[in-house]
Amino acid sequence: MATLIVKNLPDSPYRKLKARAKRERRSVAQEVKVLLTEALDPTSPLSVLQLQGLGKEIWRDIDAEAHVAQERELLGAHDHIFRAASILLAHDSE
Repeated sequence: MATLIVKNLPDSPYRKLKARAKRERRSVAQEVKVLLTEALDPTSPLSVLQLQGLGKEIWRDIDAEAHVAQERELLGAHDHIFRAASILLAHDSE
């Protein structure tokens, strides 16, 4: 495992790092490892539970059922295009 030394770190970021480490009940070194790992590792996908409430401000004044009904109506109006496209795709795959 590698060792990292940071020289000339300004006081302000160090104080913030130390406070964050204390809040998370970790040492400063542990907090640095966590922050670096989170920043450099590819993000993991969110679970459904983490998505709860996401975008709720967009839907605040919109009736979701009415919106879905309107979208279905619009799609139904273009149903002939979807059927034609599926026929063409089926024909191309033969």
